[in-house]
Amino acid sequence: MKFGLHLFGQHDKDQSPVQNFETILDQVNTARQVGFDLVWMGHHYLVEDNQKFQPIPTLARIAADTGDMHLGTSLLLPLHHPIIIAEQFATLDVITDGKIIIAPVMGYRDIEFDSLNIDKSDRLGRLIEGVQVIKNLWTEDNVSFNGRHFQFNNVTICPQPVQDPRPPIWIGGNRDKSIKRAGELGDVWIANPHEDETTIARQVKIAGQPDGNGYYGVIPGRRDVFVADTDSKAMEIYGPHIKDFYDWYAKEGQAEAMENPEVLDQRLETLSKERFIIGSPETVTDRLVNLYENVGLDCVLMGMHRPGIPHEDVLHSIELTGDEVIPNVRRRISST
Repeated sequence: MKFGLHLFGQHDKDQSPVQNFETILDQVNTARQVGFDLVWMGHHYLVEDNQKFQPIPTLARIAADTGDMHLGTSLLLPLHHPIIIAEQFATLDVITDGKIIIAPVMGYRDIEFDSLNIDKSDRLGRLIEGVQVIKNLWTEDNVSFNGRHFQFNNVTICPQPVQDPRPPIWIGGNRDKSIKRAGELGDVWIANPHEDETTIARQVKIAGQPDGNGYYGVIPGRRDVFVADTDSKAMEIYGPHIKDFYDWYAKEGQAEAMENPEVLDQRLETLSKERFIIGSPETVTDRLVNLYENVGLDCVLMGMHRPGIPHEDVLHSIELTGDEVIPNVRRRISST
């Protein structure tokens, strides 16, 4: 089982952005020191409620501190021309010596599509064509494409990625029909952090077992995870902030993208049993083993930071996860 740290990238807008970015570097360095496998980021534009660091420049910077860890991000591909993204991520793959992962997603926020003058109804078509273009540019020379949204003739990017045959492509999707498409469009489907575990377990079966090895063949999922010395302390620190953030998700329209929109309205007590993983090292270990054995995930991207959570508490959560949770999860899985 692989373990990633999901850097949410949203921070208190009343704090210094330079100081906020330094907390990201602290989290990355701590995760590397205690044995995490990868670092992950999300992607949004125009987030006025909190400071939002953009993933491409952030990944380029933190690559200097990640060591052997892989790096990846969800990316709102329909908002970009795929030639630009193919070149940007080829460069990131070179910078990281072949450790970059991309997860194209459709997006759901009206403000992003409206402000960039892109018709939201075109997002699926732009996603599908965009992934096809990126694959071709990463593996071929003299590429031509004649789609509905993108057209060009006889182009080659240089440099191409260093990974063979190309960087892994994880396809994000929440609804059952998009999950069926994910394996054909990319390498694997990545489960979102908003659905409950029962839904994710069912959707893992829809996605099926990927064919590849390593990060081409994992079954990844994002989860809110927070570890403290006791269950009560973890809930005291993380609970109020995660509730505020899911209120933001609901306001921004996340529910429309989900298979079960009503789960955003559940109470925190229910969410902590079916969606959030909050507790002591022992509790979190049990929950992560369950994700592997009963839900079907074998790569968990753990988000531990939300605006308002003290930095030292986030670092302590990362340390407890690396020192106690990760080795105990792997020991229990290997013994079954």
